[in-house]
Amino acid sequence: MAVVNRRALLALSLCGLLANCDHGSPPPIPTPPGAIPTPAVSAFTATPTGVTAGAAASLAYAFTGGNGMIDQGVGAVTSGSATSVTPATSTTYTLTVTDAGGVSVTAHATVAVVSTPTSYAVTYNGNGNTGGTPPSDNGRYATGAAVTVLGNTSGLTRTGYNFAGWNTRADGTGTSEAAGATLMMGSADVTLQATWSAQAGTAAWTAFMTGVNTGNYTSMAVAANHDLFITNRTNFTVYKSNTQTGTALVALPNTGMTPIGAQFFKITTNSLNEPVVGVFAGANQMQNAPTNPLIFRFNSGSNQWVPATINTGVWPNLGIFDIKTAPDGTIWAGVKWGSWILKSTDNGSSFTSYDLNTALPASGHADYFPIYVGNGTTSNSVGATYSVGISPSNVVYTATETGSLFYSADQGANWHPASRDYTNPNSKMVRTMTGNSAGLGFTADHKVMLFGRGRTLYNSSNQVTALNSDGNFFVLVDQVAQTTVNGAINLPPYSWGSGLECSRIVTLANGQLLLHSDHAVSGSQWGMYVSSDDGKSWQPFNNGITSAFDLNQTSSLVADGNSAFVLASGTIWKYTAP
Repeated sequence: MAVVNRRALLALSLCGLLANCDHGSPPPIPTPPGAIPTPAVSAFTATPTGVTAGAAASLAYAFTGGNGMIDQGVGAVTSGSATSVTPATSTTYTLTVTDAGGVSVTAHATVAVVSTPTSYAVTYNGNGNTGGTPPSDNGRYATGAAVTVLGNTSGLTRTGYNFAGWNTRADGTGTSEAAGATLMMGSADVTLQATWSAQAGTAAWTAFMTGVNTGNYTSMAVAANHDLFITNRTNFTVYKSNTQTGTALVALPNTGMTPIGAQFFKITTNSLNEPVVGVFAGANQMQNAPTNPLIFRFNSGSNQWVPATINTGVWPNLGIFDIKTAPDGTIWAGVKWGSWILKSTDNGSSFTSYDLNTALPASGHADYFPIYVGNGTTSNSVGATYSVGISPSNVVYTATETGSLFYSADQGANWHPASRDYTNPNSKMVRTMTGNSAGLGFTADHKVMLFGRGRTLYNSSNQVTALNSDGNFFVLVDQVAQTTVNGAINLPPYSWGSGLECSRIVTLANGQLLLHSDHAVSGSQWGMYVSSDDGKSWQPFNNGITSAFDLNQTSSLVADGNSAFVLASGTIWKYTAP
């Protein structure tokens, strides 16, 4: 009996060890030490972590060992990708990764929804100052609020420079803001950068090339590849150099024209880096487009000058008085004693003519395109362009003999008067009784500049309200609104002795403006002026020039990036902005 009991006990012990006698499930096998559990989430982030209501954030995730699911309506996701979410309120998103056996792991990412700012700050930056501190404005301003721009109240200084105001961009190519001006607050914070103008003696002209003998009325032009072209009116020759290398002038082949009277060239370049020139004649030597070409293009492929065809126009006239190339490559030319603006879209091979006497509005303005009896006959009673200028956004302007300013923003399809008197908001036009609106340029923020002599100001009833007879009249016109922003009156008198284009304005890449007024600063040095605040103030700038300017060589003033070039008595002078 005792033996049986021992066998029964042994059987019970074996059943317990094998856990098998009652036909149940085996016990779980313990996880070996150091094994990585699955599934797993290696990353789950929200970028950004805070947004305004309705703005988007990105949920990014990476996981292994299972299928991913994000709540809050996102749904199934694949590892290594991202999903955009736009929560209305602050939301925590849960990523759940589940394996085939039903085991799950979770991770969380929160996107906070913050309120839209209701006010914004204006801060000031010294932008390279070597002394002093920027002014501080601790205010907060709502959108549309008028904020007074602070001056240099904390003594900002920069070695070799004068403080010149503020700009929305550090390189000066944004919107300029003068101390005391009104800044209209937008829907973002504003940082105003100090702008600086080089002190006298620290920036100067240097001799770039000598021995240039080209005579009066010389014009220069710079191509996109930095090739420099110079005209000689006396022998109808164009010379070529380069602003980067300063190589000696090389004469291009002659046009083959026979000089007539006092003809001379105005010059520009096309998108192929070729020169395109306009021909001008004296008062007793009229040009006729079909028989005496007005414009020539130098074809670099054939190495010869080719006369341009002009499809319309009433001829003869005095010829081309200014020619310029737009940023988009369109070439525009203005005619003296002819109310036409000429346009070329094929690099100067052919031109379309627009007659501004018929294209401009017929009422509501004191002055239209000027009517001038050029040769004593009614057949030549037409107008006179004195300057052509194209804005950085391809809006073309023409300034006329009677001081009017007109523009087209649609490639010549429509033309509009643009001049206004900055001293009289009710005025309709700005004009001169005796002619010559020569200087036409653009500020870095695309405002139009017009410089000339003796403008008469008209009110809305076309009545004379004021006369500025000394010629120190300068107008800045807002290109978009066509309203005048301000004027500078500290410029020299405008020299009109020749009756030709006696001033030119160019803009450097850093926003500095240079003006050649053709009026003496001192002695025989005709006036070079510089402005570093979008034309609000000007200073004489002949520093370094030791040769006298030839009268009426203002057309030789050109810009190439941050450098300018001008011809004076056989020497080309170069200035590079610091």
